[in-house]
Amino acid sequence: MKQTIAIACATLLLAGCGDVRSQPANEDHNPASQGVVMKIQFERSGGLAGLTTRVNIDADSLPDAERQTLTTLVADAGFFALPAAIKNSASTGADRFNYRVTIDLDGRGHTVETTDGAAPASLIPLLDWLSGAAQRSKTSGGS
Repeated sequence: MKQTIAIACATLLLAGCGDVRSQPANEDHNPASQGVVMKIQFERSGGLAGLTTRVNIDADSLPDAERQTLTTLVADAGFFALPAAIKNSASTGADRFNYRVTIDLDGRGHTVETTDGAAPASLIPLLDWLSGAAQRSKTSGGS
């Protein structure tokens, strides 16, 4: 069941990324041979301490289960359909976090900036996962 969901999410993510058949038959450009290429830049700033946490993630470097989870979270968020800036005047404040997420999916890039309280419910699980990844990266000495 999880594999079916992951395949469906990957298919949704690839929709609108161009006609794969127009790509050269070269093994390096065949998504079926290498899977989806997804890179994420994440930054969270603000909060009570005013700290900034960053992480860069190459989905190909993740274990299969984590990569599938991340792919699902991106699809469930409808990330590429979200506006570049999601603001809500009621969600401003010194103790709130600001988020900047840039995702490059097979050459198709999109950036979303938002804050606590302004982020749509569909985006929150992705922000939580990325925040956790940034914390793990920080404690392990990564970027």
